[in-house]
Amino acid sequence: MTTKKLQIPKMSKAEMGTFVLEYCAGRIHTSQNVPTNILGSVFMPLALGALNEIPKKELAKIGVIWASTVQDRTVRGAVNGFPLFASCRIMTKKDWARAVVLIKKEYARQDKIRVGEAA
Repeated sequence: MTTKKLQIPKMSKAEMGTFVLEYCAGRIHTSQNVPTNILGSVFMPLALGALNEIPKKELAKIGVIWASTVQDRTVRGAVNGFPLFASCRIMTKKDWARAVVLIKKEYARQDKIRVGEAA
């Protein structure tokens, strides 16, 4: 039996910047924002076994599963208000930790603009 390796590319600065802006605009949904009991319904490849043959040690590398309403295939319908994605992506734990910091900074920047504190 062969062990499958999980290849998760590191996000470039440009990709991370786009991810953060799209996330803050509400166009990206992640496994951190979707209730666990409907993950397979929202991210359909999970329900179809996309990660079933990956060893737990390799799965531990995943920081978040995500999809974009702009770039990934969605299908008609919704589950508890979440779109249904026919494709999704994975992000490393390191990239997700970096994204969380940047998302918080972006929300803070947007809040300053809303209250007129921006230069």
